[in-house]
Amino acid sequence: MINIHPAEERGVNAASCGCRCIKCKSTNLKTHMVGEPEEDGYYDMHHTCADCNTHFDHLEGETFAVCQVCGFSDAGNG
Repeated sequence: MINIHPAEERGVNAASCGCRCIKCKSTNLKTHMVGEPEEDGYYDMHHTCADCNTHFDHLEGETFAVCQVCGFSDAGNG
């Protein structure tokens, strides 16, 4: 049985995929589930760096100043 942290129930958790921030290379990332989990348990995700506030797509590497999917906005964080 897998224990789900309360934040994970909302689709936000600590990154466990081994990713690093695209901008500063930190591993201190918050993960945001985007879309539904696939049959194998994997799901598309975005990360937000807790150190430099960069928000990016896990697979594509695209960065976002505003993300409609996650509700992220870097307004006032620069």
